[in-house]
Amino acid sequence: MAETNLNLFVPSQPEDDAEMLPERFLSYAFHELRTPLTVVHSYAQIALDKLPAGPENETLRRILNRMISQGEEMVEMIEELLEASRIPLGHLNLDQNEIELGELIECSIECLPDDLRPYVTFPSSTRPYPVLADPPRLQHAFDILIKFALYEQQARELSPNLQIVYLSNVPTTTIKLHLNAPGLLLEARQDLFDLYRPVRGEPKFLTKAGFLDIGLYLARGIIEAHGGRLDYTPELSGFSLELPLITSS
Repeated sequence: MAETNLNLFVPSQPEDDAEMLPERFLSYAFHELRTPLTVVHSYAQIALDKLPAGPENETLRRILNRMISQGEEMVEMIEELLEASRIPLGHLNLDQNEIELGELIECSIECLPDDLRPYVTFPSSTRPYPVLADPPRLQHAFDILIKFALYEQQARELSPNLQIVYLSNVPTTTIKLHLNAPGLLLEARQDLFDLYRPVRGEPKFLTKAGFLDIGLYLARGIIEAHGGRLDYTPELSGFSLELPLITSS
């Protein structure tokens, strides 16, 4: 009788699968965190919608609004952490399409609070600036930079003033975010894009960027994933952002 050998061992995972384990675990953990938050947020919204009008319910209305707002902030924090975990691994997995860069920047400006929007100057261009991009992610990077620039000026009790200009140099375009304000202190510039800046223990030189203060790290990671570059330029007292353009062959 022929002997039959049964392999009852689970095949070893390829090395690249092992490298993916930290990201897969974090994705799983963040999903588990997000699920109950979404349920609480939904119940609070339903309760708010069904709450009868009247001054006797104003306290409860404020509580429910606060619950909804904090729930949204916590979801944003989870998204920030998940994105931050992907950047060093190079696993942003961009869903790229050809877009007009000017339209994306205009969307970021339109999403600003009403009291900040008038302080941003972005002149319309007579020529297109097509780029290959993951639109939600690239817009998120611009959202972070624009809000940080404006809030940082407010924190220093300066009148907000942000000028966004193109400096085209095919095959790339450079976008300058010029702050009409004194430059950041050297101590602040050194760790500006560092993921661990919030916990390094240095004095707080800057306003927060994002809910967890890792927004500038995310912005640089997103832009670099698009083949671009993001730096702080003391001469501008602002940001210099370079992205590759789509050029006709």
